[in-house]
Amino acid sequence: LGGDVTRPLAGGAIKFVTLANRRERETFDASFNRVNGATIGGFEQRVSARYDELLGRLSWTRAKLLGVSFELGSEVAYNRLENATQLFVIDSGGARTQIDLPIDQAIVDELRTETYVNAGRALGKTLRLDASLAFETSKLTVSGDASQQRVLRFLKPSVTLDWKHRGGWHAQVVARRKVAQLDFFDFISNAELSTSRVNGGNADLQPQRSWELRGTLEHPLLGKGQAKLEAGYDRVQMLQDRVLTAEGFDAPGNLGTGTRQFVSLTLDAPLDALGLKNFHLRSEGTLQKTRVRDPLSGQVRGWSGEWPEWRWNAELRRDAGKWAYGASIFDSDRTTFFRTDEIDTQFNSKPFVTAFAEYRPDPKTTVRLDVENLLQTAGQRERLFFTPDRTAPSPTVRELRDRNSYVMVSASLRRGF
Repeated sequence: LGGDVTRPLAGGAIKFVTLANRRERETFDASFNRVNGATIGGFEQRVSARYDELLGRLSWTRAKLLGVSFELGSEVAYNRLENATQLFVIDSGGARTQIDLPIDQAIVDELRTETYVNAGRALGKTLRLDASLAFETSKLTVSGDASQQRVLRFLKPSVTLDWKHRGGWHAQVVARRKVAQLDFFDFISNAELSTSRVNGGNADLQPQRSWELRGTLEHPLLGKGQAKLEAGYDRVQMLQDRVLTAEGFDAPGNLGTGTRQFVSLTLDAPLDALGLKNFHLRSEGTLQKTRVRDPLSGQVRGWSGEWPEWRWNAELRRDAGKWAYGASIFDSDRTTFFRTDEIDTQFNSKPFVTAFAEYRPDPKTTVRLDVENLLQTAGQRERLFFTPDRTAPSPTVRELRDRNSYVMVSASLRRGF
């Protein structure tokens, strides 16, 4: 539930925004070993979680104040997570015994504030400078199976230089400091029964903070289209990844300093000028490299998670009156998750292709047919296990999963009122 109100004040406008949000979740997950219909073992997990959020923001803006556009504001947010996880092992006789996880009953509270000031002005007909400075505080408390309390303070400056020139050229350079928001569920232990792993909770987890540099260059393409080239460099302190807890569990935690470099090209344009009437092409490609020193192996590696070294996608669409049709293709490099006793790599066997057709009998109605995964691309996964952990020179077990995926046809009807 949210709302906002804006009123004139001192030649500008004052605005108040508020938001209240609650999410409650009850989940049950089970994995059974059965022989001839009889249960001879397995696991069960029950999770009860409630997340509350309350936010209020007050800001004042003025288009011209001493020759600059000006904004001053402050935000207060309160977040609370109450979580109870119960993990049971089932023996050969069907009896259930609860497994005590390191942090399975916990309450996480955070009171966060941010006060900021933004100012910007034109430096000429084609050049503009915008700057901002924010001060963030966070009081974080963990109670229950773990007890932890800390107060964090961050100064977050940002500078943007924007240049627009005749001929449609547009360039922008941004330098800023960012602080990530924590996922409260990273404080809580849980099990993934489908992969036979336990994730420990970490009450000492802190938000990663980074200095980011971005450069963007845009230019019109084939008339009404646009070409966009973006490059960036990030230097991240206390990079969030996976660590080994004192209890011997793999859990979210903070590593040292990591870096990321990337370049991305986006092309979005009609193809009429090339003789392909009513065709439109959208495509994007990214190359990136992430680096951090692994605390277990001591070697430099990439970041865990969705950070493939390359990825690209393209969509070709043709609109002809009430009809439209087209196709899209997507592919990316492997993504790897570095756990304390495992290297988990996920990838596709080949590109993922989808075709579609649309019919619009009137402006408010769209009938669409999608044919997904035309190449029957399989999802694959390689898991390398180390004993006792990745300090071992080589893996002891290699597991390869191949998930067949076939052509899927779906029809949809969308109607506006």
